[in-house]
Amino acid sequence: MNSSSSIPPSSTNPTAAMPAVPSLNNTFGAMLIGSYFALMMYGAVLTQSARYFRHYNKDPPLLRSLVAALVVTISVDAAVIAHMCYYYLVLNYFDPLGLLKIVWSESAFAFLSGFTVLICDLIYLWRVYRIARNYAPIVALAFLLVLANFGLSIVAMVFTFYENEGKDPNLAAVSSAASASSMTANLIIATTMILSLHKSRTGIRQTDSLIHRLILYTLGTGVWIVVGNLIAFVFALVRPNSLIWMAFDMVVIMVYPVSLLAQLNSRRSSSPTATQGEDTINLTSVRFGVSVSATSRVDGSEIQSRAALSDGEDGKEFEAGPAPAVRLGGAFSEKRAIQTV
Repeated sequence: MNSSSSIPPSSTNPTAAMPAVPSLNNTFGAMLIGSYFALMMYGAVLTQSARYFRHYNKDPPLLRSLVAALVVTISVDAAVIAHMCYYYLVLNYFDPLGLLKIVWSESAFAFLSGFTVLICDLIYLWRVYRIARNYAPIVALAFLLVLANFGLSIVAMVFTFYENEGKDPNLAAVSSAASASSMTANLIIATTMILSLHKSRTGIRQTDSLIHRLILYTLGTGVWIVVGNLIAFVFALVRPNSLIWMAFDMVVIMVYPVSLLAQLNSRRSSSPTATQGEDTINLTSVRFGVSVSATSRVDGSEIQSRAALSDGEDGKEFEAGPAPAVRLGGAFSEKRAIQTV
């Protein structure tokens, strides 16, 4: 008789008598995957921020201070995300009860995420207000939604402490409300910016072409934020017991500074140059807005056109119109100028 057949299964498998660890695929597995993409986006934040501080040292001190605060906040947020994954998947990888606890870094993530969104949206709102003051009521509505999102992030942080005490404050519902408010605010901001840029067309081909590119750029960066918040909102509602919604929150939080810094840096990168005989467009920064100048040479005649989308300090508005024609050295020069605040 085979003696091994009389040995209980538990003696051959030491883990058989231990409690089974639940599947972590849609909880901490989803959070881990989200952290991968979030930390990759954090690398893009560092690259864009280094470029901004190198090329735009003449920007207003307030704007540069806000960008610096944003970089510091998102750096701490990245460290918090890494700590969450280490705590749950390394320190408590075989402790089911430890996986049920909320670590301090998860509470910090809720607050830092709301603060990151607050900084980015305030810069966006300031730019929109200075460019399109006739949309002030809409901007005010978006501002209230931004404040609501930050308030909900504080509520989420407080709820994490209640959940550690054994209470169930429905953290996913708070997160879904925050995602909805952030999504709506950014949809309003992007739509207002696009409408104001569309109405700022001057009829000059070079300027209108550049404004069209700015519209596409605003649309492209805004779509990622809106779609990411929408996905997080849906999963927080339909799968509140999973952490899929948190995974998307991690990624979306990094998309905010990447989009903002990319737009700030585009003031230089969107400046194509051309040789004589071709159209030339130069894009330079004017406060938080942009300034456009275009030069065309046709049959030995030089026509210069200039348009500006800026938030200058005087706050005046000028309608497009031809300036007096001047003949300089045999070249005919005509200037047009428009400034929209």
